[in-house]
Amino acid sequence: EVASVPATRRVRLAALAAAGRLDEARSVGEALLDELGSEPEVVAHLMNAAIQARDIEQCGRFAELVPVSTDPMLLRVRAQYAGWRRDYEETLRIASILRSSPEGSDGWCDGVIMAVKALGALGRSDDAVRLAEAGMEACPRLRDDCLLQAQYCKDLRRVHRYRDSTRAATVAAARRMSVSATDRAAVTTTVGRAWYEAGDLQRTIRWWQEAATGHRRVGNTREQIIVLTNLCQAYREAGRPARALAVGEEALAEARATGFAAAEVVVLGNLGDLALQQGDVAEARARWEAAHRRSREVPAALDRSEHTRRMARLALAQRSSAAPRLVREALEAVPDGADHDDDRARAHGLEAILAASDGRVDDLEAIEARAVELARRESNGPLLAELRIDLAEAWLEVGRHDLALDRALLVRSFSEEFGRQPLVSRAERVIEALERACQ
Repeated sequence: EVASVPATRRVRLAALAAAGRLDEARSVGEALLDELGSEPEVVAHLMNAAIQARDIEQCGRFAELVPVSTDPMLLRVRAQYAGWRRDYEETLRIASILRSSPEGSDGWCDGVIMAVKALGALGRSDDAVRLAEAGMEACPRLRDDCLLQAQYCKDLRRVHRYRDSTRAATVAAARRMSVSATDRAAVTTTVGRAWYEAGDLQRTIRWWQEAATGHRRVGNTREQIIVLTNLCQAYREAGRPARALAVGEEALAEARATGFAAAEVVVLGNLGDLALQQGDVAEARARWEAAHRRSREVPAALDRSEHTRRMARLALAQRSSAAPRLVREALEAVPDGADHDDDRARAHGLEAILAASDGRVDDLEAIEARAVELARRESNGPLLAELRIDLAEAWLEVGRHDLALDRALLVRSFSEEFGRQPLVSRAERVIEALERACQ
């Protein structure tokens, strides 16, 4: 009988599983299985140990020990396993079983959390947000659940509710010690992303530093590389080039050592952006071209629109005769659909710079209207600031000092509040140029 098993052995198994100490958990768990047969709770702990240790093959072998079960603990772990395999429809199926439990019960709440995560992973963020909000209305304790709030934060960001996203991030961050070390690293990654989208680089850097350390401790090298790549970008935007370079080179070395080609492409692009910001055009071109060459081996790693925008910006900075062609290609490379409105806005920003260099004031007004409308539709403060500084410089070039000053002041105010020093510097250069012109 299960009741005859000493409680200490179950407690030890659960603790070993949560810590991802797979070999020790397997030793304790298999001894229990020899006594009890394929007992669902023991199998659930063994599967959890494999998940925490990131051993998907071993997790699958444990799952085969109890192919069918209605045990809530085992269902929860099987849903995690399905999500790990990216079988989100299976996760939804298991979540539906759990949600048949009485409303507000542990099983029902677990079903809501799993379904929200699966819907988000399937790209159904609107559905995920609605389910999360209905779940919190029906069961208020879900408002303090770390994993639900982290996923809710992600989906709010995807539907452009950035302020709500940071509120969910704050709750998830406060509750992060209630989850496993692996989940905690994922949560802090999400929290950092929420603050990045909100424009607050100081908070972004703080949370991504914690996330990188967390992923390193649990041996999740790929996620660590992704976070380091993002940190490189955040440090660059915060005006900390030495840290950006150090973190970027670390990410690049790790990506190459582990064969993570997609991350290698992204970090090369980020290092090129850093070089251009520092005025090293040759280094920027070399980094971007290396990223482009590598991306041919992993096409999903770098979309064509990003590369063409970078090369167009470089041509505009150098006043190259190729600039009109490259700007046109940057506009044409943006995929159709509302999901790419941010890329389209950035391409229009380049179009505005080109119009200014050609003295096409009427075109510049129309381009600005299109670009700002797209950025506002995205509700993306950092994007709007980046766009407005391009527009400020464009209006300065055509002699519309009133419009240039208006845009530059808006950018400086936003960027000073959120620590975006390179944008502050660009805004101040425009303001200084206007002051000289008025003397």
